[in-house]
Amino acid sequence: MLPPTLPKVDDASVERRTPKTARAYAFITLGKLCLRDESLAKECLNLLARELHQNIENSSPSIQSNALLVMGDLCVKYTNLVDKYVPVMAMCLQSGESSSENFNLDMTTCTYATIPGVPGSSSSMVRKHAILLLSSLILQDYIKWRGLLVHRFLVAYVDDDESVSKLAEMTLCGPLLSRQRNLFFNNFVESLFVLNRCTAHPIYAAAEANGDNGAGLAVGFEGINLSGMYGRMKRLNIYRMMLNHMTDEEKIGITARLAKVVLGGALESDGDLSMACRQSPPGMFSPSEARKSQQQRRECAISVLSDAFAVLTSKEAKVGRTSGGEEGDVEDNITDANGTAQFTAVK
Repeated sequence: MLPPTLPKVDDASVERRTPKTARAYAFITLGKLCLRDESLAKECLNLLARELHQNIENSSPSIQSNALLVMGDLCVKYTNLVDKYVPVMAMCLQSGESSSENFNLDMTTCTYATIPGVPGSSSSMVRKHAILLLSSLILQDYIKWRGLLVHRFLVAYVDDDESVSKLAEMTLCGPLLSRQRNLFFNNFVESLFVLNRCTAHPIYAAAEANGDNGAGLAVGFEGINLSGMYGRMKRLNIYRMMLNHMTDEEKIGITARLAKVVLGGALESDGDLSMACRQSPPGMFSPSEARKSQQQRRECAISVLSDAFAVLTSKEAKVGRTSGGEEGDVEDNITDANGTAQFTAVK
């Protein structure tokens, strides 16, 4: 039942697909057996992790969700064995698989059931289950914040599915923030570089390697692209949410860090931020791969600077405002159209 195809019968040439519902229940059954046998669990972890990859053939959200649930149970029972698979589990926070299936989670029996004929996005259910499972493991100290895991949670906050977005906000701003009060403060400046994919900057590299201890198992940012004008509004929504849950002292600290790291970096003689503030010489960006890479780095640095100016001039960054202050249009609250236009003219 686990393979995507059934064994051939009587040398039949026609390949028969294993029903996805049967495969989904088979993974749950395998998980129950693994909980009783550590050696079996060790052998099956690669099989379970393989189903979590978004490009796996003949998979479905119900199969991925069940495999994720089993991985979560095994993480509780055999923490050291599952720890290296946390990056794969974190990718489910941005699961993009689309399917017409729908399923529900029965927390009392730890099983999933396919519900035929119910409309909705099943891939969004995988993302919801990933939010609930990973946050639960973090709160119980089975896994730690490492790599860019916190930034994947932040991206889930601006998910296109409103129910996923609300769940991510409730989890981040509720138990996770209560558990680590400086969660947003510690990761705010880093988020400007991570969300804009400014990978060449040392801050991005430091954030990606955070908590990895040289094991090479940090949570990455693969499959996510919020850089440039395409993801600008989503990035600004993330900054706004984080600022609304900071104290005045933390906002002052963020302002100082942005001035030192981002604005100060732009005044240096070298580096991507400095390059973003200089006029590009004619013919600088030729079609060569090296030039394309350099142009991409420059555009990412420009987005970091633009975001920094937007945050520094936003109402949310002002001190004296209560947490979760008055609502308003995001564009009015956190962007300065004239300032952005002037900065664009400089480049």
